[in-house]
Amino acid sequence: MVVNSILQRLNKGEKVFEIEGLYDSPSKAFFIFNLYKVISRPLVIITSRQDSAEELFADINFFLSHQSTIHNPQSAITSYYFPPWELLPYEPISPHSDISGERLKTLSSLIESRSDFILLIPVESLIQKIPPKEILRDAVLGFGVGDCLERDLISEYLITGGYKSSDIVEDKGEFSVRGGILDIYPPDSHNPYRIEFAGDEIESIREFDPATQRSIGEVRDIKIIPAREMILKKDILENGIRRIEEEKCVSDEILNRIKNGFSIPGFENLAPYFYERMDTVFDYISPDAIVILDEPVLLYKKIEDFWKLIEREYEQAIKRKDIFPLPDKFYIPENEIKKYLESRILIQLKTLKTDSSLSDAESLQAGGIKSLQSFKGNFDLFLNSLNEWAEGGFRVIIVTHTEGQSERLREMLETEVGNKDYGFCIFVTGRLSKGIVAPSERLVFITEDDIFGPSRKLKARKRRKGESFSAGLSDLKTGDYVVHVDHGIGQYLGTRDIRVDDITEEFLDIEYADSEKLYIPMDSLKFIQKYIGGGSGITPPLNKLGLASWHKTKERVKKSIKEMAVDLLKIYATREIIDGFSFSPDVHWHREFADSFEYDETEDQLQAISDVIADMEKNKPMDRLICGDVGYGKTEVAIRAAFKAVFDGKQVALLCPTTILAQQHFQTFNTRFHSFPIKIEVLSRFRTKKEQAGIISGLENGGIDIVIGTHRLLQGDIKFKDLGLLIIDEEQRFGVSHKEKLKKLRETLDVLTLTATPIPRTLHMALAGTRDLSIIETPPQNRIAIKTFVRKFGDEIIRQALLREMDRGGQTFFVHNRVESIYSMTKYVQGLVPNARTAVIHGQMHEREMEKVMLEFVNGGYDVLVCTAIIESGLDIPAANTIIINHADKFGLAQLYQLRGRVGRERHQAYAYLLISLEDILSGSARERLMAIEELSELGAGFKLAARDMEIRGAGNILGPQQSGHVTAVGFDLYCKLLEETVMELKGEPMEESVEPSIKLRMKGYLPKEYVSDLNQRLDMYKRIDILETVEDINALRDELKDRYGVMPEPAEILLSTAELRILSRNLKIEKVDVSGNRMTLTFSKSTPVSAETIMRFSKKDSGAIKLLSEDTIQLSIRDGDWQKRYSDIKNSLQILASIC
Repeated sequence: MVVNSILQRLNKGEKVFEIEGLYDSPSKAFFIFNLYKVISRPLVIITSRQDSAEELFADINFFLSHQSTIHNPQSAITSYYFPPWELLPYEPISPHSDISGERLKTLSSLIESRSDFILLIPVESLIQKIPPKEILRDAVLGFGVGDCLERDLISEYLITGGYKSSDIVEDKGEFSVRGGILDIYPPDSHNPYRIEFAGDEIESIREFDPATQRSIGEVRDIKIIPAREMILKKDILENGIRRIEEEKCVSDEILNRIKNGFSIPGFENLAPYFYERMDTVFDYISPDAIVILDEPVLLYKKIEDFWKLIEREYEQAIKRKDIFPLPDKFYIPENEIKKYLESRILIQLKTLKTDSSLSDAESLQAGGIKSLQSFKGNFDLFLNSLNEWAEGGFRVIIVTHTEGQSERLREMLETEVGNKDYGFCIFVTGRLSKGIVAPSERLVFITEDDIFGPSRKLKARKRRKGESFSAGLSDLKTGDYVVHVDHGIGQYLGTRDIRVDDITEEFLDIEYADSEKLYIPMDSLKFIQKYIGGGSGITPPLNKLGLASWHKTKERVKKSIKEMAVDLLKIYATREIIDGFSFSPDVHWHREFADSFEYDETEDQLQAISDVIADMEKNKPMDRLICGDVGYGKTEVAIRAAFKAVFDGKQVALLCPTTILAQQHFQTFNTRFHSFPIKIEVLSRFRTKKEQAGIISGLENGGIDIVIGTHRLLQGDIKFKDLGLLIIDEEQRFGVSHKEKLKKLRETLDVLTLTATPIPRTLHMALAGTRDLSIIETPPQNRIAIKTFVRKFGDEIIRQALLREMDRGGQTFFVHNRVESIYSMTKYVQGLVPNARTAVIHGQMHEREMEKVMLEFVNGGYDVLVCTAIIESGLDIPAANTIIINHADKFGLAQLYQLRGRVGRERHQAYAYLLISLEDILSGSARERLMAIEELSELGAGFKLAARDMEIRGAGNILGPQQSGHVTAVGFDLYCKLLEETVMELKGEPMEESVEPSIKLRMKGYLPKEYVSDLNQRLDMYKRIDILETVEDINALRDELKDRYGVMPEPAEILLSTAELRILSRNLKIEKVDVSGNRMTLTFSKSTPVSAETIMRFSKKDSGAIKLLSEDTIQLSIRDGDWQKRYSDIKNSLQILASIC
């Protein structure tokens, strides 16, 4: 074996080795894996490209995770990846927290590691200098349950390490202190931690979900790394400020921000001013580490090119008057890199021996490790190869993405070969980029993609769920407009403490017309909603207290809603009386197809799939809308439905608004169905007339199972043999005539509609029973939020964006939505970056030309695609991670969001530049749209953007212009409530009379400001308490309060106990609960389920303790004493009443 030869020559003192014949990532990964097993020394692999490092890292991890299958014994070894910032040198932007977190995690792990690691590092990461090793070592804080720590010192440490103090910890690099609880979200952690103290002793450490803020598991100890690479203790900060002042390298404004502890974009570029010296990655690695150069010719060329880029960007920074440290202060010079490498043991991996060899070392052959040729779905060829390997004594390790695919392959082998023994085949799940053969090891690795053809690389999803539209008051600000159900629209002025019955209570201060005030107690916030609906620049008129005008407004709105709802219900009723096709229940084939999906489905996705399957198995035509953010897995829901339809012998049609989207869906469906005998075709203008004729014939005779196409599918010459399911993507983008045809199809066909246009859950609930709707709102794991910038159009900003993306081997969309000037814009772009491979695409191009350009771009043939908004829908190109949108102010918010969603599909930092003209003066609404999309760039922001869009444009656009004025009149939330009531009324569903009990106790509950210090969190909690409906809800919220804020003080316990009594009283339709002394009086409403006979029966149980005061009022005795005893007696009485009525 070649690795044994290397070991022998190492022992003789040789330092440089050349290895030939490793042609791809899995071959190199297997060699590196075997090398470590023999040598047991740290390995550092340097690559010329970031994507090469990531692929090699993934393949090495595959072999490490299956050591027991490949070799025995196993060895403890960890692999690390040290990513670059994914920024241009000296770019005034800070790296994303996820990237900084991964870098810091790797560096801190290297400090602790001895010889048990493999490190992958792209050359950009190698060249850039990093903070001194001893600084980072001192900045890592480890502690566990039972340890004693001063909380003030921890806060100081966190601020030094770049953490930001926040009221609620939701993002990496944030922390929050609330009494005896510290929440912290380290940048290298999947979830934040909640540390609970008893004095200075750590009582517990819990992981919590940042979306729900609830704990999800306990841990014994944790390690906290800094949140940024600039670790600034007091003395380091002061020395750095002194040097900056001496060199006058930043403006006074920026210097003052640094002095006051504020971060600035690109702050990390100033690191050499703060540290006496900067370290390199080599300073973190032991001297006996072996360095492996992947393709050294390419590597040294990349070092040379990157240094040219550094020098060019430094000159540009000088021109911008951004004075940064000299290049050799922040980057390792070329000659020093060579010195570093020459001082180490070097192994050079070379595909071929070339004349430009970098050493005189004798080349070693890699032991015959070679790539496996793909079988491309030819199963017979695969079986022949298996027989050959069996005869040669090989073990065959078959790598599938899921257990379901392993099971399916086993069944296929059994079906095809009968009783023949294939025990030499071992099935494992995982990801290997490609299969290889290792003759010296008698091993074959073969992936499911090698057998069936390539599929897309996907990453696992994280089960994290947020709310689409919050009904709370967590974002209420002074000056906002609010709607009170009974009093109308007022303006929120803050809160006020008012003394009532010798108790100081907190009230909401709401101003109405004529400066009249309404003070609302915190336990009555269920009647208050934040006003949404007027649109940008529209100030709603304040209502006057005590007049009937507000009641008349609500009645007028309700009448209009009723007219609209009648039409909606007619469509619903028609579907209910028509018989449709009832699909058969799922069997094991459906489960196998589901198991072959390469993600872990999210709860939302599973619910949507379950909804669709249930609809299809009914004998009524399905009409369901799947609503989800860009890239959240709607297509997989449609694919499951398509499989179910085809399995029962029905045909499926998928209708798309554009030819490009149709082509994208065609590729996705082919990938997903690649191991099943299902015929899929695409019908669009990309097809020739002859090809279209063949597809049309196949649809009519049943030869085609699934067809994907544009509105061409709706034309009269298209006939299906047996169409069972129609899937419509983005129906709102089709014309009126197409929609009319779709409306007719809905009456008899199962129809599934997909949309990325977010719909508020409140509206969804209001329309329940008129349109079946499923919402997916869970983001994929490993996706980094897109950095979004609004900038003036200019050479430098465009050039920087293009160069950054090209430097990391990615692609850029340049959206210019004017066909008449798109070619001159392309020429301008080429002038800025002459070496960029640039192409153009727009809707007026010939179909074949458009298809050719798109395919070349998808396959990496171009660096920049100058295009119109034709790319808006559905296009998924993982390598494209920058989008530049020219004249962004001319686009709507939803359109900007869709366009931005074309990037950021992979784990890399994606960028969106919204460019505005130097001459244009922005309108108020355009400015608000751009500010909204720049601000809301976090994952899953679609629903928040839709809410913001309602504020900017007014909420009426969701329901059409006829309803716009009514939404403006009463606000969106109240409008939805009225709509929900109207729909229930028209459907004949009983409307229960609502009774809101008046409860007067000698105990007053509230949330002390010392317990929940943030006003908005307090408001949100009060509102949540006020709208709870069950005792179980109360218990869950009690647990949440304890979890988030610590042990509940007595006033908070009283508040929840009172809320529990209110729920019990509401269920019994009790209008009034009045406690005085040791007597409690209950007054029942006329609609109470408690009959007079029940009250008589109840009173006879203890005639001394219970008095019947009137037919609807009773009085009971309760214990005097502390509030817990009194509360227990009241609750017990209410529960007894509930049990006997």
